[in-house]
Amino acid sequence: MAAELKISARKAGWNGMTFTLNNNLPNSLAKLAPCAGEPQLRLLEAPSAPTARRRFEASCAGQPGWPVTFISQPTLYLPTVVASGEIERGQTLEAAQLKLAPVELGKSARGYFTDIAEVAGKTARRRIRAEQPLTPALLDGALLVRRGQQVKIVASQDGIQASAVGEALANGKQDEVIRVKNLRSQKVIEAKVMASGEVSSLF
Repeated sequence: MAAELKISARKAGWNGMTFTLNNNLPNSLAKLAPCAGEPQLRLLEAPSAPTARRRFEASCAGQPGWPVTFISQPTLYLPTVVASGEIERGQTLEAAQLKLAPVELGKSARGYFTDIAEVAGKTARRRIRAEQPLTPALLDGALLVRRGQQVKIVASQDGIQASAVGEALANGKQDEVIRVKNLRSQKVIEAKVMASGEVSSLF
């Protein structure tokens, strides 16, 4: 099972995956005479997932009372991104607020992150507790524009492109529409967030 789980981890890209095995052996096993040779193991059913339990049959040729069946339940742990301290709702996450800690894969149905860089820059949708694993549902996309920030306004029409300097009047994530003030004309327009510090005016 150890070899099988390591192959599964390599295929899934689970770097740093560790596991424990809980073998539920039948009580009747203690009453059997020791197997003179090495018991032969056979997997009775293919597991549906790496975290699924396995049913094995152990046989010993020529020995009464055999074969016996038993269950082996693996528990897999993967280093995933967790909060190193409390994070307030609406706060932008910084790398220093995050760390990797082993989390049981069977309890990560809502998803997880394995790279701190993938999380840093995103914002918290709600308050996050210290040591709480981070899931996609807890986070919003990274803020590319912040209120009060000077931004580049790009305008395109009929193949002609022009740009101007503006001030963001609201925070904005990728593809969000926010209000921006053109610092030259002082006109307030609606613009779409295109990249970090850059918006596209809407006609």
